[in-house]
Amino acid sequence: MQAVFETLFDLVYLITVITLGICMIRGNRGRRQYLLYGVMAVTLGCGDAFHLVPRAVALCTTGLADYTAALVGHLAQHSVCHPRCADCRAVLPQGKGG
Repeated sequence: MQAVFETLFDLVYLITVITLGICMIRGNRGRRQYLLYGVMAVTLGCGDAFHLVPRAVALCTTGLADYTAALVGHLAQHSVCHPRCADCRAVLPQGKGG
């Protein structure tokens, strides 16, 4: 039940924010503040999509636990759980990660 409602809410939210932002950009009529708010709304919507879309996919398939790397990020996940992980040491600058 959570998967259905949360995914539906996320979808409506993303579509609304991005659509309103685009409408504000297109209809600014030379008002810089209106243009700025439109750009901010589109940026917010696109930024939120980076974590809401993977979360919606995880909720509608096998669950959040199977998508930890996509939701948190490989480096963040392993740097906390496995400070001596070889994959993380290859990405981190010298002197960090074990």
